[in-house]
Amino acid sequence: DLANLFVKELGPEYRLKFVNVDNISEIIPKLKSGKAHFAAANVTVTEDRAKLVTFGPSYLKTRQYVAYDTDHQEEPKSIESLFGKHIHVPAGSSYAENLKNLQHQYPQLIWQEIKSGEDELIEQVTSGFLDYTIADEHMIALLQNYYPNLGLGFALGEAERLAWAFPRDGDPWLYQQSIAFFEKIKVCK
Repeated sequence: DLANLFVKELGPEYRLKFVNVDNISEIIPKLKSGKAHFAAANVTVTEDRAKLVTFGPSYLKTRQYVAYDTDHQEEPKSIESLFGKHIHVPAGSSYAENLKNLQHQYPQLIWQEIKSGEDELIEQVTSGFLDYTIADEHMIALLQNYYPNLGLGFALGEAERLAWAFPRDGDPWLYQQSIAFFEKIKVCK
């Protein structure tokens, strides 16, 4: 993956050590507390997060979609089709941020933030325990291989950028190396 390639590019004296988190809401606190040098975990660039961390170059654009069970739910086609439904999203996620922004315009939009990953929530949707969740289109496409009844509903806004996140007070050398790394792999595409 990209993080392994990056560390290999830095040289043999560098090693990659993964710091596991239970959900996305724990990533930025790990960075801010100095327990990680950077986060390479499908971190969506948002205004709120940009106030807390420094983002490296974007390596992927994705859109957020409503995920649903094609066996038990009608395809959701608009925000209004989510009203009164059982919806969970990962706590602290960009999905929750987007729903909060939409709720200003649609106060009937209700959901719960829980400490689960999007893959767990998709499993709950395809098992009929939840009506909907929100997930990135590439995650839904991947998980459709395992859950043939996983449907891709409507998009919740424009495409968003994924990027690595670095602590604001982190090592500027490492951040600069990441910029050079992404420039190099962009040329190699």
